[in-house]
Amino acid sequence: ARGGAKSLTGSSNTASYGGGVALAKTSNCYGSIRRPESNGAGGHTGWYFANGGGILYLNVQGNLTIDGRVTSEGLSGKTFSNYWMHNGFINIKPIKGLDLRSNFGIDYNANFIHHMTYTFISDNVSERTPKTAVDHTNSMRWTCSNTANYLVPLPEDHTLSVLAGFELYRQNFININGTAEGFAIENELYMWPNAATGTQKLYGANVGYSLVSFFGKADYNWNDLLLASFTIRRDGSSRFGKNNRYGTFPSFSLGWRLSQEKWMESTSSWLRDLKLRYSWGQTGNQEISNVARYTLFQSVVTTGLWGSGPAGTSFDITGVNGGYALNNGFIRQQRGNEDIKWETTVDKKKVGHKLIRRVSLDQFYAL
Repeated sequence: ARGGAKSLTGSSNTASYGGGVALAKTSNCYGSIRRPESNGAGGHTGWYFANGGGILYLNVQGNLTIDGRVTSEGLSGKTFSNYWMHNGFINIKPIKGLDLRSNFGIDYNANFIHHMTYTFISDNVSERTPKTAVDHTNSMRWTCSNTANYLVPLPEDHTLSVLAGFELYRQNFININGTAEGFAIENELYMWPNAATGTQKLYGANVGYSLVSFFGKADYNWNDLLLASFTIRRDGSSRFGKNNRYGTFPSFSLGWRLSQEKWMESTSSWLRDLKLRYSWGQTGNQEISNVARYTLFQSVVTTGLWGSGPAGTSFDITGVNGGYALNNGFIRQQRGNEDIKWETTVDKKKVGHKLIRRVSLDQFYAL
């Protein structure tokens, strides 16, 4: 900041004024460089460095030069995101009454984060070890559905449509992230994990699941008086074990539009539509963990040996009764179960529907 600028967010190894003469040297200070009068810091003159709850007074008069990278309270970083989704379909009608349709949709998201923590010193807040964290995430979901719908030719008062199809769904999430400490140079180009001289850690995960569904449906209508519908689904999910991976879920409904009956004509002036409907169906639920069916083991590393801290999975298997070079083991975190199955919910209702002029009323009776 030169020539009377009152505030600047930046870093400094050397603070100077006048003709560039070094008057004060800070140890990689990062935060806000401000004049005291702009923040009411009475009793101090010149520029000062403010970071969090601490203030480092440089006691420099005149114009101040701040050299280094721009940051805020010792933190800096970049995030790159790439997100796109697409949906496409093809529709073919090879013969009269037959409609073939195929649809594919995809949702893709990629994120990359490079986060850096620079060193700084303040009155009561400091960071003396430069650190970096790198995180890369990919997530993708796609759906492919294919259906065939056929309108069956019947006499004029009858309508029957039949639909059959299958659907594929896949969801996947991949994450890799690493942290590292200790860097000889503190800038964005240098602070990558392979240049670190201190502790380096790496984490990662790959999770997802697949779903396949086969389904069929038939709808019947006679003279808009009697209505019937039947649906059946067979769904398979990778979240369940091989013993119960698939579930079958049927449903049907019956309807009688009373207002179309001849003996109801006298009510047409005030009752537009009256329908009775009965429905029954099963639905499946697969909302469990992607790894619920697996047996999981975990390795617990601890420095609390011989009662000085939490127990880990290391064990003195050689029987030397001492030393810190112990073989690491595992504990069972979850017991696997190949018999986990779909949760099935049965729903059945009797419905009375009335439409009086422009007022609609639905009455439901659970059976």
